[in-house]
Amino acid sequence: MKIFITALLLTLKLNFLFAGIDVGIIGITTPSGNICNVNAFNFQPVAVLKNFGPDTLVSCEINFSIDYNSWQTYNWNGSLLPNQTINVTLTYMNASSGNHLFTCYSNNPNGENDLNAGNDNNVSNFFSPYDLQMSENFDGAIFPPIGWQIINYDNDITWDTIYTDTVSKNSLYMDNFHYNNSSKGQVDEIISPPVVLGSFPYCMFNFSNKKFTDPALNPVYEDTLELFISIDCGSTWSSIWKKYGSQLVTASPPFDTTEFIPKSYDWSNDLIGFPLNQWQGKSSLFKFRHTTDCENNLYIDNFEITFWFGINESRLNSSVQLYPNPFNTTAEVNILNQNLSNKYFIKLFDILGQEVFKETVYSSKFILQRNNLYSGIYFFQVSDDNYILLGNKKVIIE
Repeated sequence: MKIFITALLLTLKLNFLFAGIDVGIIGITTPSGNICNVNAFNFQPVAVLKNFGPDTLVSCEINFSIDYNSWQTYNWNGSLLPNQTINVTLTYMNASSGNHLFTCYSNNPNGENDLNAGNDNNVSNFFSPYDLQMSENFDGAIFPPIGWQIINYDNDITWDTIYTDTVSKNSLYMDNFHYNNSSKGQVDEIISPPVVLGSFPYCMFNFSNKKFTDPALNPVYEDTLELFISIDCGSTWSSIWKKYGSQLVTASPPFDTTEFIPKSYDWSNDLIGFPLNQWQGKSSLFKFRHTTDCENNLYIDNFEITFWFGINESRLNSSVQLYPNPFNTTAEVNILNQNLSNKYFIKLFDILGQEVFKETVYSSKFILQRNNLYSGIYFFQVSDDNYILLGNKKVIIE
């Protein structure tokens, strides 16, 4: 009986202590996760404030920071009844590209001490978009890399990393070799962190693949890799690149009944240009979607988003010849591997990045005319109707 009375008195005492003013931050609406909008570098945090106490809350301080640096204080005033919540929009903050921790806590409710500090604080991890350029070689100790997201619909084999014979140590890969045949048609996706696209944006990556079955036999089995872009934080996606079956094969011979692990010479690369008026300046997500047909392993490495003047020409195996260069009035252009497309987009840019000439051609060989262009240095681009960049050259007009 004595123990019961003691416990009851203790409970009553605690209730009395916490019956006064008590306010806390129960959630952070913004920033959280991947910040997809183009204003992510300068944004207004939104915190969820709750009145836990029995009295109406009319004022409190909300303190907040990014990565525990440069604390700011927002003085909230209003009327918040007991057990009610309100979203409080705080003052603007700046965040550099990359991963960050946002911290927020309440203080001085109604100008008094908060009797329960245990619910004052809340934190949120967020990723601010890369600005203009992003690269990932999948060599980090953490997988998926920070800001990346894997979607494994069947909770079976999915994207992983493995050591390969490339410039970098590891590569992203899909273990098709060990995928169960009953899993044919299963989809696995991996989504990049956001990046704000600059002028003349491009995407490039290396890939390597070999089939398990002879592509000359029937039926034909085809693993598929497709790349998508989203400019609305993943609500909708647009396909910008797709290859399947023999289109994906980069090694010789094209099939092997043993598990395929690529050598340094078994890789290929594609560079994809985007329509300028559609995606330039947009905060974008990129998604690889793999659909298995249980063939052999697929590898991806050195994924990069850049812009025209950020392209390393050594990354591009040009499929375009231009002669002579320099030229005065005309130059002959020869597009190799012409079976890739029946239509080609030709563009010239000056050294300031301004488009000064464009033309659509329907032949793999044509004459480039100087027209009214001044003497100087230009950048010449040829892409197919899938926006795959086939040629990227510096051209001099005398």
